[in-house]
Amino acid sequence: MGRFFKLNWLKWLAAGLALCGVAELVRGCVALFDPLTLDYSEMIVAGMAHQLARTGSLAAIYAPPNTPYALPGIQYPPLFIWLNVLLLKLTGLTPLLAARLLAWATYVCSGLLVGGLVWQETRQRWAALVAAGLPFCFWSVLIFINAARPDPLALFFSLLAAFFYRHRQKSNFPPKDTPDSIISKTRLLQLFAIALLCALAFLSKQTYLAIGAAIFFDLALTRGRRRYALFFGLTLVALLLGGILLVNTLADGMFVGIFDPARAARFIFDKVPGFVGFFVLDHLSLFLIAGGAIIWQLRRGEKFWPLYTLFATLACAAIVKDGAVDYYFNELAYVLSVNVGLALAGYKNEPTTKKWLTTAIGVQLLIAVAMLVAWGQGRAFNNFRQAYSEGLTLVQTAQAQNRPALVFADNLLLATNHTDLIGDYFIYSILVENKRRDPQPLVNDLERGYYDFVIGEEFFRWPQVFQTALDEHYTLRYLDGQDGRHLFRLYLRKT
Repeated sequence: MGRFFKLNWLKWLAAGLALCGVAELVRGCVALFDPLTLDYSEMIVAGMAHQLARTGSLAAIYAPPNTPYALPGIQYPPLFIWLNVLLLKLTGLTPLLAARLLAWATYVCSGLLVGGLVWQETRQRWAALVAAGLPFCFWSVLIFINAARPDPLALFFSLLAAFFYRHRQKSNFPPKDTPDSIISKTRLLQLFAIALLCALAFLSKQTYLAIGAAIFFDLALTRGRRRYALFFGLTLVALLLGGILLVNTLADGMFVGIFDPARAARFIFDKVPGFVGFFVLDHLSLFLIAGGAIIWQLRRGEKFWPLYTLFATLACAAIVKDGAVDYYFNELAYVLSVNVGLALAGYKNEPTTKKWLTTAIGVQLLIAVAMLVAWGQGRAFNNFRQAYSEGLTLVQTAQAQNRPALVFADNLLLATNHTDLIGDYFIYSILVENKRRDPQPLVNDLERGYYDFVIGEEFFRWPQVFQTALDEHYTLRYLDGQDGRHLFRLYLRKT
């Protein structure tokens, strides 16, 4: 019996990860139907998809015509929105459910790709199965797998590009000692297709450039492949610029506004150590295993996965932008999972090392189970159910009686089918602070008490010019959950 358990460490680990993954997927499926949204970005994604489906105008999702005070629209490229619109038209689902379902499915498919990549690299079945389950041990994935965001689609295209690129590399693409003067047209076509996948990742979420950089430098640093690197780099740049030009034309020139530096001019350096520290500490065992795998690969002359890990890490630097949180870690989480799978396969014939590896992953599995038990979208909805219902009733009553109310709680606008009023109030507040929007129209309305009430998400940070007017002319109430946490800020006009 002892020998059985010793020989099947990896199988038991794979089974545990599979159960954890299935539990997360079941919980994720249930949470897809919760009306409460805890991530403001998913409200805008769902709202803009509904706008596009209703109006057919791509410009409307970047400069929504009906938002109060010219609030800007979505801050992402449109590919995820287009697919969401297609899903809406095919299924008739609600905008929020359709967007969540698309995001959830691409997170899951990306996990399968992690297993496929490890299998392609090693032909080790159990290592591939373990690797496929590892992303769902990262709390950034556990939390945001329920959120309707474009990131998982970009992640899926990135990993798909890595899969096809490594497939070519494993077939000696081309032999490393091939002179640079010999160019294969077939290989160029293959690289073009891979560059197209990298461009699709960017057109899903503009921060997903790590895979393109990893492929370019992997080719450029290998003798016999430098001309391929030049071709790939130029092709990728041409596809990115062409995609931006096409989308900008279809959006009547509004799309390029998302690249305006003024929209990302507020940073949260003070919060970054906490974000990064918790991420590293909660997954320290996987970081150590992946670090060992990277050193092992570099000693063998393998550069691609170390490069991809490096660029995925650098992409996390975008977390310092105000409003950006844990989902910036997700690409790194999936790439680390590939490296851990490679480590398991590489040390399969060293029993002592393999035992330590599987024990470390087992510890991570226990942490993931604890996170799974401690947090959940459904649990959050139950906590805030009464507060959400109160806020929804207020908005519905104001709309029915045609009383003016300023609603910056987009989930309430989604629930009442007023997606034409949804805009990005985070970016709006940043633009106000950077003198790119005139605050006076809103200040004037607040000072004269035009609105019966103003309701916004608790995490929304008001510019001081608005906060001063609110404090003077409105009374603040909080709509709280059962545990006392705030869900909405409700400002009632003083009488």
